[in-house]
Amino acid sequence: MRVLIDDMEWENLERELLEEERRDLLERARKEAAKDRRFIRDILVDGKPLQEEAFLSMKGGLEVKFVTISVKELVTESLEETQRYMPALLDGINLVADRLEEKYDKDALTLLQQITEGIGWVVKVLHNSLLLLGITDADLGDGELGTTRERLLQVLEGALSPLEEGKFFELAYRLREEVEPALSDLRRYVDELLAMASGEVQ
Repeated sequence: MRVLIDDMEWENLERELLEEERRDLLERARKEAAKDRRFIRDILVDGKPLQEEAFLSMKGGLEVKFVTISVKELVTESLEETQRYMPALLDGINLVADRLEEKYDKDALTLLQQITEGIGWVVKVLHNSLLLLGITDADLGDGELGTTRERLLQVLEGALSPLEEGKFFELAYRLREEVEPALSDLRRYVDELLAMASGEVQ
């Protein structure tokens, strides 16, 4: 089996590695990519892209190609996606609030769960971006990203508490008046991190 990382054949690949489990091969490829501060983004087997789970479970194949991405590219792409997602997330908060005020329905609660998960995803992207860029809150803008992030999570937790008691009007009010502004405050840090990542030389 031929193994490539990007367009370079893995020439120093030990013979026994070719006979290892796919999981071991992937792990070794990740370590090899990490030497150049890169991450594996795609796995191609005989030219066909595979999800990681499919790659780990499949047998055979004449060529495996691991396509990598740099830290800068990974962070930039993640933050660009977050930047595009934020307006929809903010609109979603207001939509849920409107629907909860009109009438209680399961669809509104399903959407609320998606909003909650979306906020968690945004917070995680910001956290991971800081780690990958090797910077701290203090290096970014006013240095208040951590405080803003924690305030958002506290406000979200507090806003959801009326849900247990069926107080849907109060939940709607707190989503609109507390959660939406707290999430809006986080947007500038996404913009600042993106500017920093895309302007940074790796």
